[in-house]
Order: sequence, then C-alpha cells, then structure tokens
Amino acid sequence: MFNEKSDLDILISFRENSHYGLFELADIKSELENIFERHVDLVTRKSVERSSNYIRSKSILSNLNLYMQIDKTYLLDILESAKIAVEYLHDKSFDEIGKDLRTQTL
Repeated sequence: MFNEKSDLDILISFRENSHYGLFELADIKSELENIFERHVDLVTRKSVERSSNYIRSKSILSNLNLYMQIDKTYLLDILESAKIAVEYLHDKSFDEIGKDLRTQTL
C-alpha cells in the first residue's frame, strides 16, 4: 500500500542511440527525489532486462503501470515542468491558485 513514507519505484528507458551514464541517472534520481520529497528507486529497463534474477525481471516488467519509453530529454522536460509547478504552488492558498488566470480552464 502506498503511503506518505513509501518510496517511488521508477523504471525508465532510453532510445537506442541515447547516451547516458551514471551521472545523468544520479541527476535524474536526485531531481525526482527533490520534486516528490521522498526516496526514489530509479532503474533502467535495459538493466532489468539484463538482470540475472529472472523472477525479479519478470515481476517488474509484467507489473508496469505505464507502457512508454521516456528518453532523457522528455524526462528532463517533465522534471522542469514539475519544478515550475512546485515553485508556483509553494506558499499559495487554494483560493489564490483558483483566482490566478493561468490555472483557470478555458
């Protein structure tokens, strides 16, 4: 059961021609932990598929909630948007947010 103390398990995959390393993964993990204010377990799909633990790999891959590949650029765009939203919402009341024209539906 997910609660306020739960961590987030995030599986990402990159396009075949993407170049990323340990530093990029550490940056992504750190940014996600800052945004969600909780521990993040970040793994790549490739590392799960190559794992020697067949049962773990099968369990992870068969229990995915979202089927999409996320390349580094797309994920960083998501992180940047989330940071902007968090900064905007910080110290604002529900009423202030509701009165802001940027949050109103067309």
